[in-house]
Amino acid sequence: MQRVPHHIVLVIALAAVSAGAARCPLGEGEGEGEGEGEGEGEGEGEGEGEGEGEGEGEGCRTQADCSNSASCASANDDGPRCGMGPPEDECFTAGDCGVSEHITCDVVDRNTCMEHQGCVAPCNDVAGLDRCADNESCTADGLCVPTSCTDGFVCPAWKQCVPPEGTDRVDAHGCVAPACAADADCGAGEYCVTGNCAPALGACELPVP
Repeated sequence: MQRVPHHIVLVIALAAVSAGAARCPLGEGEGEGEGEGEGEGEGEGEGEGEGEGEGEGEGCRTQADCSNSASCASANDDGPRCGMGPPEDECFTAGDCGVSEHITCDVVDRNTCMEHQGCVAPCNDVAGLDRCADNESCTADGLCVPTSCTDGFVCPAWKQCVPPEGTDRVDAHGCVAPACAADADCGAGEYCVTGNCAPALGACELPVP
């Protein structure tokens, strides 16, 4: 048998190893992309909501805080703000409604935009027993009138059931909003709005069209 020279065997072995390495690259691309995207979104939303609510709660204390076309309205202002006038009064006295004792002239839809004088059944008559509102009382003449705070009506927290003095503001129930010159003249958490204590700052309201 003819022997192959050692140097030829070594060359063949090295060629085989090189071919295998070419077919199987070691670890190429491994770990590529690792960490990609790390930190993405960091800081997202930072500053969101900053400044939200700025200016909330702003209101007026005097007419000077509003524009020339607006008025400073407070919780002491009675009745709704209506853009149109109420219906025409049907009567002014009971005599305008006829001679029957079962009809009289009284306020209808009090404290609404529909308030007016109308011919209705007296509240002390069977037909008119449920005519008065919860905060009203029926008089001996059969008329519904605002219940006085001295007769059971409970005044709002910032008002008092006392005789008014000076520029105190009195509502239909006899409840008094004390006069003031500054917030310090009112109770805790109250404000001095257009010269009288109120539970909150007033609002600048434009005329209703």
